[in-house]
Amino acid sequence: MEYIIPIVSIEAFGDYQLAKYVKTSDTTNLVLGYGSYIFVVNLFIKSIRKQGLGWSNAAWDGWSNLATGAVAFLVLGEKATNSQLVGIALISAGLFLLGEKPTLAEEE
Repeated sequence: MEYIIPIVSIEAFGDYQLAKYVKTSDTTNLVLGYGSYIFVVNLFIKSIRKQGLGWSNAAWDGWSNLATGAVAFLVLGEKATNSQLVGIALISAGLFLLGEKPTLAEEE
């Protein structure tokens, strides 16, 4: 989780900026959104090196969906459907089952 929480936090910020850009066409939001993803890619590479592609991608995808959903529902005021709430519960269960993978160096 060393890299996943920063990745998800930066990505959620970037997604918020891009959503603001779509509504306002303010290029500052566009630049902040793109810039966020540059940091995300660099951290993701570090996570892959330390914890492998499969675990890193699954953890990022799950936590990212929860964080982006929270931004959409809590900050931007979008409404969640019952199906989306079930999806959120399933993602949460999947992350629980995924757990924290030890680093590759510890497995050797």
